[in-house]
Amino acid sequence: MVFTGTLSIGRAEAANLAAKLGLSVNASVMKKTSLVVVGDQDIRKPEWGEKSGKHRKAEELIAKGCDILIMSESDFFALIDAHSK
Repeated sequence: MVFTGTLSIGRAEAANLAAKLGLSVNASVMKKTSLVVVGDQDIRKPEWGEKSGKHRKAEELIAKGCDILIMSESDFFALIDAHSK
């Protein structure tokens, strides 16, 4: 998985949360990436040019048939919460 945008927590803390789900965190989006988590304030940016390069790359790969899920930071935290119960 990959984090992009401004997160409400530090990247190291976010990576630790991801590890609890069995996910490994990479610095860049590739064909083998399965999840991209976008900071909440950044996921609301509607215009193509305002998205991060990682966000745009994930969308490009999705358009080419790659199975990548893009989710907000809030949704990721909800997933973490549900998994820890």
